[in-house]
Amino acid sequence: MSSPGGGSLYGMTDANLVSIINATRDHADQMHTLRGNVEAQANAYISANNSESGQIMTQRLTEWTQNFHRTVGHLEQLNEKVTNVRKNNLSANTDASGFAQGSGLAG
Repeated sequence: MSSPGGGSLYGMTDANLVSIINATRDHADQMHTLRGNVEAQANAYISANNSESGQIMTQRLTEWTQNFHRTVGHLEQLNEKVTNVRKNNLSANTDASGFAQGSGLAG
């Protein structure tokens, strides 16, 4: 489980958890940028092509947007869970260190 002074919880060090948190946040930000680019291009295409193919493009963009929001939501949920594991890990390390010091067991 956890050991004072930088041990790991669930086989993950604090550095591993921070890396996951930062990577998921960075990738979600990149996906938001990509979404803006896709929507700008799609809207230009739809405006220029007000026919059956433009309507199909609108439908596909709607599906893509729904999938996008679902994917980003999953990344945000993952980030929240990893953040909570990290908080628990840090709390366990702090509690264990405090107990060891208070009991005279700390070296």
